[in-house]
Amino acid sequence: MPKVQISIARRTGCKIKRSWFKKVIAFVLNEEKITGNVMVDLLVTGERQIRHINKMYRRIDRATDVLSFSFLEKKQHRGKTKFPLEADGNEHLGEIIISFPRAIKQANRNGYKPEIELIRLITHGMLHLLGYDHKKTADAAKMMAREQLIMEEIKGNLEER
Repeated sequence: MPKVQISIARRTGCKIKRSWFKKVIAFVLNEEKITGNVMVDLLVTGERQIRHINKMYRRIDRATDVLSFSFLEKKQHRGKTKFPLEADGNEHLGEIIISFPRAIKQANRNGYKPEIELIRLITHGMLHLLGYDHKKTADAAKMMAREQLIMEEIKGNLEER
């Protein structure tokens, strides 16, 4: 099981167990065939904080649903992408930040459970950590297809909180 550090801001109203978030992250890693000692940070927060982070690091002064900051090194070693190695021997993939209020709004607007939206946001963020991008049309199509496939697999396996 990967090492996952989870922080949930107090005022978000998020009652979902940390173990559920860890299962979703582990499932994405498994689907992407990422093995070994890996580490991911996840912050579940509110609109104000995600807006501040978006402005500070991306120079976009608005809230968003998910941000991801990959620690992916652009070097390949024997065909395998390398991530920074932590002192404890874990490869640190990066950080995902989710706006819980925005996830709830989007789930309500689309007519499904908040957990489904959270699965989408975590999967999207994890794929970014692993090097997927959606700046170019072809890359966006590849990422979206992969995201949909993983989400369908997760939904079938993670119904509980």
